[in-house]
Amino acid sequence: MPAQKRKVEATGSAASPARKKATGAGSIHSFFAKRTDASTTTPADVTAENVSTSSLTETAVVAVSVSETVRASASIITSSTMTTIAASASAAVATELTSVAFFNPSSAGSLGPLSTPIAWHRVNEDFIWGEFDPTGGDGSAARKVSLGNEKSPPLAAFDIDSTLITTRSGNVFAKDAADWKFLDPSGKSVSRALRRCAEAGCRIAFFTNQSGFAAKKGAKGEEKEEDFKGKVTQVARSLKVPLLLFVSSGDDEYRKPRPGMFEFMEREFGPVNLEESFFVGDAAGRAAGWKAGRKKDFSDSDRKFAGNVGIRFYTPEEFFADEAAAPFEMKGFDPSTYVPPANVYTPVHLPLVAPDKARPEIVLFVGSPGCGKSSFAKMWFEPAGYTIVNQDTLKSVSACMTHARNALLSSRSVVIDATNRNVTTRAQWFDFANKGPLAGKVKQVRCVHFTAPKDMCRHNGALRAVLGERKQLADLVYNSFWSQLEEPTKEEGFEAVLKVGFTPEWILDQGKSLDAADLERQNKLKKLWMMRLT
Repeated sequence: MPAQKRKVEATGSAASPARKKATGAGSIHSFFAKRTDASTTTPADVTAENVSTSSLTETAVVAVSVSETVRASASIITSSTMTTIAASASAAVATELTSVAFFNPSSAGSLGPLSTPIAWHRVNEDFIWGEFDPTGGDGSAARKVSLGNEKSPPLAAFDIDSTLITTRSGNVFAKDAADWKFLDPSGKSVSRALRRCAEAGCRIAFFTNQSGFAAKKGAKGEEKEEDFKGKVTQVARSLKVPLLLFVSSGDDEYRKPRPGMFEFMEREFGPVNLEESFFVGDAAGRAAGWKAGRKKDFSDSDRKFAGNVGIRFYTPEEFFADEAAAPFEMKGFDPSTYVPPANVYTPVHLPLVAPDKARPEIVLFVGSPGCGKSSFAKMWFEPAGYTIVNQDTLKSVSACMTHARNALLSSRSVVIDATNRNVTTRAQWFDFANKGPLAGKVKQVRCVHFTAPKDMCRHNGALRAVLGERKQLADLVYNSFWSQLEEPTKEEGFEAVLKVGFTPEWILDQGKSLDAADLERQNKLKKLWMMRLT
């Protein structure tokens, strides 16, 4: 079955049904227009006389002071960029705040000692996060601003690579910590834009996917992680605004487009105002030639991430350069468009659970990882007294056969819960049933063929990873199954071949007595299943 695709005209990203949709569109200018107050009165305690520009740290302190004072007096920066800051603080402060521009050599790896480091925290092997305090303090100023004076501040969120910065070397990946420069889609300044976000009362956060940091990669992984930390520390020092940074280097609940990093941020720092929040990223699903000479986007994960968490999405060109949105195509499984099958299985005139006179029997499952085999067995066959033989649990075919043989010799029917992708793999189970101690004891062998498409199976596999129940399977696993699949037929010797689509309710533990923990998991699962996870 071909991959499910959804072509969308470029009017902004649709949010996932799992969260309230953020409405509206436009660039940075339209965002700040919503948060502009008519007042531009100069705060009395901020004058040219009490501003020192003797060091980056001192100026950053002034900038934070200006920010807090402006917010306190409801004087939010307008679309005239830095005019309000210039009027409010002094020409000296304005000069310092606008000194780091796109492609300015001083914006790269030549800022001297890292005197204002990022405070890093590790959640697990593959997920780290950091706080940057531009005052050079212990991080409390960054945390105070990140928490915001508002109960639920707007979030100004950004990807990093190819959104805020690119490599100085021209390589796809940075070769070291100094290999970066600000990206310039329009000649405007990233640093000025982010400072406007800070002045507008936004919580500013970076959400980025990386790779190769895991401790299992040894010294090379550690070196790569340290290079990344050094690079983003220089970026943060150039921007001089309080920042939160969330970095996923694994393939679990924290990797975009999954919502884990965003949810972690809200747990740690409190909720944000979804209606006024936005995320800027370059992985937007645009095809080759979306702009003259431009390659296709490597992914659409940034656009999906924004939709999953329920906030507005912009590309760097839309946000920083005020360019019109380009057409894009969302690939992969879209749960919001999925219609479950009308019947649990077909053909409906055949029984799903065999009558007693047809037992003991073998029911051989055929289906991709993530198609719902185990959930289906648990829902329909386990209550009917079948022994479930799961190859993921038992690991080998020989162990599965031993377990199945013991059950069948005790007159218990069995379900073989494995992929069983081709005729050769399935044939061994006919030999198993017709020879040796089971000869004449197995009354029939039936097949249940699960027909969920590959993109849906990948989605379900990602869901299990998000829940922490299993590691995310590599695409190679799914591709291998589908390339080797030979659809089962009665000619192989099956008494019947039933076809089963996928119904989301299978994975919701229906029919069980749910305690509080089960209910919490069920509610989380319902929400996550409706997100675009791959």
